[in-house]
Amino acid sequence: RAPHAREMLDLGGGPGTFARAFARRGLHATLLDRPEVIELVAERYDLRSIPELSLQSGDFLDDSPAGEFDIILLANITHIYDPATNTRLIGSLVPQLRPGGVLAILDFVRGLSEFAPLFAITMLLNTEQGGTYALEEYTRWLEEAGLGEVRCTSIDLDRQLVTAVRGS
Repeated sequence: RAPHAREMLDLGGGPGTFARAFARRGLHATLLDRPEVIELVAERYDLRSIPELSLQSGDFLDDSPAGEFDIILLANITHIYDPATNTRLIGSLVPQLRPGGVLAILDFVRGLSEFAPLFAITMLLNTEQGGTYALEEYTRWLEEAGLGEVRCTSIDLDRQLVTAVRGS
C-alpha cells in the first residue's frame, strides 16, 4: 500500500521487531516507546548499531513523535485502550503521516479473530479500559481522523492488519 515509503514509525513497538524488519528492507524506521522500554531494548537488541533505526523516548498518548512518516504502525496497541483513547491517539498521529501515507493497526479484530473474544476478557480483567474492537469501530476511528481507503487483511487466524491512507 505504500510502495514509495521511506520512513516508518513503530509506535509502542517494544523490542522493535517490526521496526527492525522495516529497516532490513531499506526503510528508515523510528521506534517510539517509554524511556525505560527504549533503554532496555536498545541494549538487549543492540538497536543503536542499526543505522536505519532511530529511537525516540516518550509517552505516545501525550508526546507527538518527531518527524513525518510514510507508514505509522500500531501493533498490539489499540486493545490496551478504550474507544475514546484510540480515537484521540489515531487523530493525533495524522499530522505526522505524509499525504498518501498509511496508518496500519495490527491487532485482534472482533468478529474476524477467533481469539478476540477471549482476549477481550483478558483485557477486561487486566486493564482499566482495554478490549477488542470490530472492524466497524476501527473504520469509524480512522475515517473520523480524516483517513480513507480502509482495508482489513487477516494475517493469521488471530490477528488482522487494518490499514487506512491519508489523502493527498
